[in-house]
Amino acid sequence: MAMSDWEQNGGGLQEMWSRVAAAAPASDPTSWAGTYASDELAAEYRTETAAAGLTADPSPLTPLFGDVFLGPGIGALIFERVGSEAASFRIRGGLSQVVFRWREAFSFNR
Repeated sequence: MAMSDWEQNGGGLQEMWSRVAAAAPASDPTSWAGTYASDELAAEYRTETAAAGLTADPSPLTPLFGDVFLGPGIGALIFERVGSEAASFRIRGGLSQVVFRWREAFSFNR
């Protein structure tokens, strides 16, 4: 895989490419099912496992790599662990991000 970057070269910009390691496969979505809350927004968010994988209130999430999923109209959900336990996720869209902290496990399978 390669990653692009721009650097100043004389009188203009030049696109430079460098090799990077391949992304890790998406994690097991069942480990992220649960209720999360944002103190900043005073809101709760629930993720569930379904036949198609992980959903978030009720949009399906597309696994990208590691613990990162993409939700339609949501942006990137970046899940974080403390040790092996679910701790939080960040919703990242554009220049903003909101943090939701783990509240409780949710084990409803459709």
